[in-house]
Amino acid sequence: MENNVIVNSIKCASIEGIEAKVVEVEGSLTKGLPSFNIVGLASSDIQEAKERAKNALLASGFELPPLRITINLSPSDIKKSGTHFDLAIATLVALGEQEILHKDIFVFGELGLDGKVKSSSLIFPLILSLKEQGLIDKAVVPKSALNSLSFIDGIEFFGVDTLIETTELLSKKELPKTDMNKSSYNAKELKIDNQTYYYSQDYKLDFADILGQELAIRAALIAASGMHNILLNGSPGSGKSMIAKRLRYILPPLSQSEILSIARAEFLDGKSPSFAPLRPYRSPHHTATSAAIFGGGSHNAKIGEVALANNGILFFDELPHFSSKVLEALREPLQDRVINIARVNSKVSYSANFMFVAAQNPCPCGNLLSKVNSCRCTDLEIKRYKNKLSDPFLDRIDIFVTMGEVDFDKKNVTDSKTMHELVIKAFTAQKKRGQSELNGSLQESDIDRYCILEDDAKDILEQAIIRFGLSFRSIGNIKKVARTIADINGNLKIMKKDMLEALSYRRRG
Repeated sequence: MENNVIVNSIKCASIEGIEAKVVEVEGSLTKGLPSFNIVGLASSDIQEAKERAKNALLASGFELPPLRITINLSPSDIKKSGTHFDLAIATLVALGEQEILHKDIFVFGELGLDGKVKSSSLIFPLILSLKEQGLIDKAVVPKSALNSLSFIDGIEFFGVDTLIETTELLSKKELPKTDMNKSSYNAKELKIDNQTYYYSQDYKLDFADILGQELAIRAALIAASGMHNILLNGSPGSGKSMIAKRLRYILPPLSQSEILSIARAEFLDGKSPSFAPLRPYRSPHHTATSAAIFGGGSHNAKIGEVALANNGILFFDELPHFSSKVLEALREPLQDRVINIARVNSKVSYSANFMFVAAQNPCPCGNLLSKVNSCRCTDLEIKRYKNKLSDPFLDRIDIFVTMGEVDFDKKNVTDSKTMHELVIKAFTAQKKRGQSELNGSLQESDIDRYCILEDDAKDILEQAIIRFGLSFRSIGNIKKVARTIADINGNLKIMKKDMLEALSYRRRG
C-alpha cells in the first residue's frame, strides 16, 4: 500500500432542502501515527460518527488498523449532515484494502455502539430524491426502514441489521436476489387514462355535523373540488373552523407521487408517515414566527408549515391577527406555488402547492353580523381591522363567503360522503381534460385553454368586469371557480348559471 492512495469508496448522499446530492465517501489508509479524521465539510453529527464507528467496529470483531485513517466526503464544497453516513464510514474502515466490488450501490444507515444498524429520518427523503433524479437503482439500508422504503418503486433494496452483514454483502461477487414485497395503499383506487389515484372514504369529521350554513358548505364543496383558496367570514361560533377541519376528508384523490411527496415532508418534519391517501392539514397559530411558517433557521433552511402543507390545506384561523410580514410573504407561494428560502450557506426551494383556507371575524369583537349581540367596535376599529389585509393578498383568494349565525333548527342534509363523490366527479373531469394541475392552480396560459365560456356566460362576465371594475387576476379567479362549478354540474363549457354562482363568491369591498 502506498501513501495517500484511496483504498475504497462508497456512495452515500446528503440533503439540501428536499433535494439529495450524491456524496462519494472515500477512505484512505496511510502510514503514520494512528488517527481517524473525517474531512469534506462534515457537520458535527458526522464528526461524531468516528466514535460510533470505532465502537461498532470493535463490537463487531474488527480491529482498527494502526494507520492514519482519513475519510473524505466528496464533493468537498457542499455541507453534509446526517447520521446515515455512519454505515458507509464504518464499512470502509472494516474492509480496509479489500476491494468493494459493487461501486453503483448506495449505503445508508446509522450505527449503534454494538454494531447494529438503525434507521434515520433522512433515509426516505434521500432515496426518494435520488430516484426522482434517476441516480439510484440499488441501496443497502437498515431492515427497519424497509416498510416505508417499499413504497418507492424501481429500486432494489438490501436490508441489513448489522455492520457485519453489510461488509459481507459488499464483499460478494454477486449480490443476492431480493424478494421484498412492494407495499400497497389501503385505499380506494381511481383509474384515469392509465394513471391511478388513491382516496379514502373514512370521514372522521363529517359535514353532517354542521347545522345550517348551506351557502358556506356549497362554497367548501367548490373549493375542495378545484383546490381553490377560500376565506370564511363570520361571527364566532358560526362554524368556520368546523368547515375548515372537515375539508381535508373530501379533497381530491392523490397520485402515488403526491403520497410519496407528503411522506417525504413528514419525514423531514420528524414524523412517521402513514402513507394514507389523506392530504395534509396544517394550522399554525397566528403567533407563529415567520421561520416556523415559511421555514428557515440561522444556518440550515428547515422545512416550515407552508411546505408541509404541500398538496393539502394551510389553514389560517383569525386571519387578521397574523402579522403583516407573514401575510405579505404568503403572496409568493399563493401565486407561484413555491417557497424560496435564502440563507448564508444555502438557497432552498420547496413546493408549496396547497389550498389556502382562512377564517376571520367581521370585526374585532366579532358581533358585527350578529342579530343578537351588539357590536362594540367603532367604525375606525373596524376599518383598521379590515385594512390589515392588503388588496394584493386578497386578490389571491378565489372564494369569499360570509356566514350567518347558526340556525339550530336547521339540520344539514349534506354529508361528507355525498360531497366527496361530487369532488371526485369534478376531479375526474379535470384530469380527463388533460390538466396536470387542478382548476385552482391553473396558470394564466391555461385558463383560456380549459375555462371555455358559453356565449351567455361571456356576456355575464363582461358586464361584471364593467360594473365591478374587476382586476385581471380577479377575472382569472372567477373563471377558475366557474370552471369548477361547471365540472360539479357536469357541463363541458361554463354556462350562464355556473358564471353567476362564481360571481356570487367574488370579493366585495
